[in-house]
Amino acid sequence: MHKPDRKKIYFTLFSLWFLAVHTLMFIPQFSVTKVSVYSVEFRGDYVIHLLTYFVGSILFWLWLKQIKQLKIFHYVVFVLSGALLSFSGELIQRVVPGRVFNMNDFLFNLMGILAGTLTFAVIHHFSRSKS
Repeated sequence: MHKPDRKKIYFTLFSLWFLAVHTLMFIPQFSVTKVSVYSVEFRGDYVIHLLTYFVGSILFWLWLKQIKQLKIFHYVVFVLSGALLSFSGELIQRVVPGRVFNMNDFLFNLMGILAGTLTFAVIHHFSRSKS
């Protein structure tokens, strides 16, 4: 029986995620819903930013794990690269009609990158130590 090639599957999923996120950056903004939690009100799209970059980070690490022995260096470079990419995406939105640079969007993207990377690193560490 043919075993699926995880490297190709994770690479394809990460690539599709990357293309989708970077395509959506150029679409003029749609309405934003405000959310209230414990009397604190914030824009609902911040949660979407965090979850989107969390998922993207997990997909990236699942792919990279198939081709490299992961080291601290890889985690640091990924977080810094992800932060730079996210920040540049926010800067690009300054020239897209109907979009604006939003530092909070960047911060929630960064939180998603950090949360996804940390989640993956912890699970990866404990799964290796059990085997």
